[in-house]
Amino acid sequence: MNLKIEGDREELVISGEDYNVSDPYKLPKSEYHKISMKPKNGTMMKYVLEFPSIESAKKFKKQNVNRIKFYKVMIVDKNDLVPKYYGTNSDIDDIISSHNSGEVTNKKLKKKLTETEAFASLGSSKSSGFDGNGDDDMPETDIDELLETWEDYFSDRYETATIKARMLLVSVSDHYLTKEIIAENSYVKQRIQISAESLSLMFVQLNLTKQVIMKYFTEIMSGIGTKTTYESFTQQQKLVLEINSFISTTLKDVIEDLSKVKDQHEINIMLKKSEELPENADYEMVGETFKTRDRTALLNDLKNITSDKEDNQDLTREDIEERRVEMEKDARS
Repeated sequence: MNLKIEGDREELVISGEDYNVSDPYKLPKSEYHKISMKPKNGTMMKYVLEFPSIESAKKFKKQNVNRIKFYKVMIVDKNDLVPKYYGTNSDIDDIISSHNSGEVTNKKLKKKLTETEAFASLGSSKSSGFDGNGDDDMPETDIDELLETWEDYFSDRYETATIKARMLLVSVSDHYLTKEIIAENSYVKQRIQISAESLSLMFVQLNLTKQVIMKYFTEIMSGIGTKTTYESFTQQQKLVLEINSFISTTLKDVIEDLSKVKDQHEINIMLKKSEELPENADYEMVGETFKTRDRTALLNDLKNITSDKEDNQDLTREDIEERRVEMEKDARS
């Protein structure tokens, strides 16, 4: 949707003695830099100005100290009129022109923050005017917007990490178990779900830690790193090792559980097959199957051997026992 101005541009002038003017800052969700002007007595109007670039914002603050001049316009937002404040007429034209010419691109930038933008704004007291102690020049509306932006940022990465964790665990379970076992075993499903939640948080933490390490690494390699920078860099490296160790331990535990499930499944199959055999049946395991011996035929053969003893005086009891052993081996095969 294109930006449109309704009505005339209104020039406003306020006293620099009555207002605290923040340094230029940029919220992760915003396309433009801003300057907040907060009244010292708390009874007057607060203003938040938008600028097309950091240079124009710095120039405005430098030139507007005792007497601050800026412009108000009414912007058509859907069916509503929204007041917006800008430093100069040129800033108004530049912002409207850039928005209308790059409308699609800007929407994508708003939806998907880059990691560099996000971390550049995190805790940046120098650029945002926020000192972390509640005494700041940033209006509450901008703080809410910043918090909402970070919530969206975390939610997006947690969702991506959850998908990654589930895919990893499903791949591992498919390697150790059949789809039939997974489908009929509620424990396996719950184990994967719980482990995926733990791993997804670790994946998010690992991603954030790597970005912090990159920030410290850049400062060190640029020659602006301090002793604190080096110490923090080392701490983050240790944290990465701890996170990877936790991930490895979690996967190891999952694999051990899946192996136990597989072994128990095979035992259950053997028990079920044994229950289907006739009572008092004589059987043995051959691989994963039961093979029943033909006891009746074996006894008949032994009986014939015994009855033939009268016809064959050379046949000893040892010979009969040897024949019996051989026939049992044949029955098994």
